[in-house]
Amino acid sequence: MTFRVAVLSKDLKVNGGNRVAIEVTARMRLRGWDARIFVEFPTVSVPEGWISDELPIKPIDAIDSFEPDVGIATYFTTSRILNQLTCHRGRLQYVQARYNPRFERNERRALMREALFSPASSKVVVSHYLKEWLSSLGVEATVVPPGLNHEIFYPLRRDGETAFRVLIEGDLRRPAKRVPVAYACVPAEFEIWGLGPVDHGLHASRMWVDPPQGQLSRVYSSCHALVKLARGEGLSLAIMEAMACGVVPVCSDEGGHRDFCVDGFNSVIVKRDAAVSDVLTWLRDNEDAWHALSTNARATAHSFEWDRTVTGLEGLFLKTRE
Repeated sequence: MTFRVAVLSKDLKVNGGNRVAIEVTARMRLRGWDARIFVEFPTVSVPEGWISDELPIKPIDAIDSFEPDVGIATYFTTSRILNQLTCHRGRLQYVQARYNPRFERNERRALMREALFSPASSKVVVSHYLKEWLSSLGVEATVVPPGLNHEIFYPLRRDGETAFRVLIEGDLRRPAKRVPVAYACVPAEFEIWGLGPVDHGLHASRMWVDPPQGQLSRVYSSCHALVKLARGEGLSLAIMEAMACGVVPVCSDEGGHRDFCVDGFNSVIVKRDAAVSDVLTWLRDNEDAWHALSTNARATAHSFEWDRTVTGLEGLFLKTRE
């Protein structure tokens, strides 16, 4: 039997939530499911290689005629549409970051609360951090970790490069990403590269704005450390992507980082922003320590597979009775 799976997304911008939508849809189709992405706001430019031309992308108002057996919403604004669908195999609502509806304007606040507390859909989270948060609100959730596309993210040799380079990734427009804080924590003698959907406008010697997917391994592999001080993230795919390329994360003790970052083994977790400077200096001056962390980071990232993610999701709707 072939199931019809509708993956509902807000837009197609480059971010972790949409990475989940794209990868899950593509791999479900490889398994024989009729999986399609339905988008609220499809008119957005995306970098080369972000979405395969073979992946069916439809406007959200075409979903009724599709009559899906399974619905998967990846953003809180699409949960209302999801909960109105008749999906005999189930509705899955992804919660991919921690947010507090109290601090949002009224309309967004109502949508967030509905996404969190509606019993019409089963909640799926990407980390144990989010599961514990939802549990504190009285909401049950199943952890289904994301994967990594190892055809895109892999280490490349740093031929002829001797300078210790630091990468700072994130969306400058989102305060919780704390991009300016990360820049401020890096000592002046270090070269910084920036990566994100908009120009950071800070003191990066090179800024990569949504580069083609085929260039990402080169960008990551050209750097030695990633400074990521974001708060409230469910699980940072950027950290995992960097680790796959041998970059050592220097990250805050926040969000879902501890689901795969082990301090002193594959990363350095800092309790205080002020510690970043000393950590970067130590990594630069201790090549053996950096190499050991880099090797373990690659091994950790290699264990994350999108096929395993899809198997976890299938387990949630295949056990549902017709």
